[in-house]
Amino acid sequence: MPEKPQRIIEDILRRPDPAGYYVIVLRREDERDNVVYAILEKYRDEVMEETLGDIVVVRTKSRRIARDIAWLALKRGVLETK
Repeated sequence: MPEKPQRIIEDILRRPDPAGYYVIVLRREDERDNVVYAILEKYRDEVMEETLGDIVVVRTKSRRIARDIAWLALKRGVLETK
């Protein structure tokens, strides 16, 4: 049974990494490249992003921004949950 959306978001926000950043992992697929770009465009100055092949790792110190990005990515099907 898939996890509930709220539970997935809570797991991401449960605790930051040792450097104090919340980490969100997004899937980047050819047909969804614009979706990832659109999600991150609003927060471009407030997040650090690193592209690793088909994965985009997003780091932010802001819990609110992490929640917003994770929620948008989950709704659009690009949040990596495995």
